[in-house]
Amino acid sequence: MTMPDGRQQEESKLSKSIQQQQQQDDDTISSHIIATRIYLVNSMAHALA
Repeated sequence: MTMPDGRQQEESKLSKSIQQQQQQDDDTISSHIIATRIYLVNSMAHALA
């Protein structure tokens, strides 16, 4: 069973945009984690100093 071309194109466009959105979310999350780590390291350094 094959879908008409138009519908397949729409669905692949949709899945591509979903993947891009997830990639952006991952980037945001990882930069948050890095910022948090830097903050914690700085706080510990201040506490020890």
